[in-house]
Amino acid sequence: MSAMLYGAVRAFGEAMSVELNHTIVAARDRRHSDFLAEVLGLVAPTPFGPLMVVEVANGVSLDFANVGLLDVPCDHRRR
Repeated sequence: MSAMLYGAVRAFGEAMSVELNHTIVAARDRRHSDFLAEVLGLVAPTPFGPLMVVEVANGVSLDFANVGLLDVPCDHRRR
């Protein structure tokens, strides 16, 4: 945790919980979400703007987006 974020959280005197609710999956074709949902036995994906959303457990969703392989930087999730 960065010192700035730690200081901001501690300024209120309590720790803050963090919860993951979605992540974007870079795909050559967002319709690949259909395959994943079928394999995992989940409900069919639903469109949300440019994304196809697969709902998994605990309120988390995998949001499939059409992107080329060169459009996603290697450190995408570290930013």
